[in-house]
Amino acid sequence: VYALLPDGTVSPQVTFPEPMAVAMAPSLQWVVGYPTQAGGQLWWARCRAAQEAPRALPLPAGVTEVAQLLPLDNRHVVLVVSHSDHTELHVVTRRGHHLGCLTLNTAIGTLALPQTPHRILAQETGPSPALLIVDLLPFRVMRCRLDVPTPFLGELAIGYGTCSAMGQLRFVNVQGQSIGQIDDLPPPTAIAFQWPYHLWVASGGDRPEIHVIDVRQLGVDLSLIHISEPTRTRL
Repeated sequence: VYALLPDGTVSPQVTFPEPMAVAMAPSLQWVVGYPTQAGGQLWWARCRAAQEAPRALPLPAGVTEVAQLLPLDNRHVVLVVSHSDHTELHVVTRRGHHLGCLTLNTAIGTLALPQTPHRILAQETGPSPALLIVDLLPFRVMRCRLDVPTPFLGELAIGYGTCSAMGQLRFVNVQGQSIGQIDDLPPPTAIAFQWPYHLWVASGGDRPEIHVIDVRQLGVDLSLIHISEPTRTRL
């Protein structure tokens, strides 16, 4: 795991014993990893401690494969376990203690963390595309129906952003209401949502490009949207 420093240099942070999917704490002080091959175990490591070996953590009982890791805050990680008809969200501490499991009665794909603490955005898979706004405390799920599948999720000041592989961008507010759409973005291979108004869109093809897009220039009517400051806190 490497960090890109402000001066453009790359600094090594952590070396895991095998290829990992990783999640870094909001404080940037530690990272947890899970092998990309099924049947492994969790690993925890302190950042900027090259001489300190990663520490193995136990998986919750019954969990054999983790689809995604989400750093919920500086003390907790969500392990996402996918099944054909439901999804399990296991909350564990950074030391590997299992605190509990919440179940979504649907299969989900991409997940993302918005600014609101203890909230998760999720793409519901299946014939009826939807964005799920999942609050963990208290547990509550809001389903926002969409007209296209949107594997790219994130948050900007104007609302939650979702985008399809064809470049169809949709905006949803915190009440689950559609507040705008754009249909002619470059088809993305990856998207980063940069608060408050920018998208970084990587497009593929023979000549890959990165597009930096200010959504205020896309024709979305911002006069109808409540603009708020980030509310995510570091616990």
